[in-house]
Amino acid sequence: RLWQEALIDPEKAVFPDEIRNKNFYYANYLEEGLPGKTYFKAWDLGFKNDAAAIVVVDVTTLPFKVVCLNLYEHVPYTSLQLIAGEYHRKFKGLDYVESNAMGEAFIQNLDFAAIGHFTGAKSKPEGLTRLQLLLEQGNIRYNPQIYPGDILDDQLASYMWEDIKLVQDLVIALSIAAYYAYDRVAFALDVSDTDYQSPPKQMDAELDDNDLFLSEK
Repeated sequence: RLWQEALIDPEKAVFPDEIRNKNFYYANYLEEGLPGKTYFKAWDLGFKNDAAAIVVVDVTTLPFKVVCLNLYEHVPYTSLQLIAGEYHRKFKGLDYVESNAMGEAFIQNLDFAAIGHFTGAKSKPEGLTRLQLLLEQGNIRYNPQIYPGDILDDQLASYMWEDIKLVQDLVIALSIAAYYAYDRVAFALDVSDTDYQSPPKQMDAELDDNDLFLSEK
């Protein structure tokens, strides 16, 4: 993160500390979805030298929660397609895949139906703005202490609109999910008062049986 911090002008930060900190959610990431939940899965395919990133968001109720995320570096598209299929089966809901460049071919060769999302001059800032609004409202929680949630938080903290020199794969994946999740805010039940967890002194002190670590693939 240090090299990214060197590029940052705090006044240009899109996701400053004050809006990120209210969304910290101290529960372990899941290896598979829970019954009765609806999940949005969003892929940034990582063209050129970027890693591919997936973010899984529970959009059943407010606040929405990032329940699973991962990074895949130097993984062939054929392998990523199989991995995407695993996420599709483990987390019930909709799948969104960046359709830029090779994205359309990637989608066509999946063994399930996915929705293409073109990250362009209009849709990219709109997705980022919707993510910004969800964070400002405290409506999209994530754990910044467990890998790769710590990387997501680093990328959010260092993100600026002029992002060409920044590592942004998890941010873009989350913004794709936010692009569609934002429309569900009015229909989601607000359970924030009962569902919020304060930071525990020890991360492993009181773990629910369903709170599982996402192992790196």
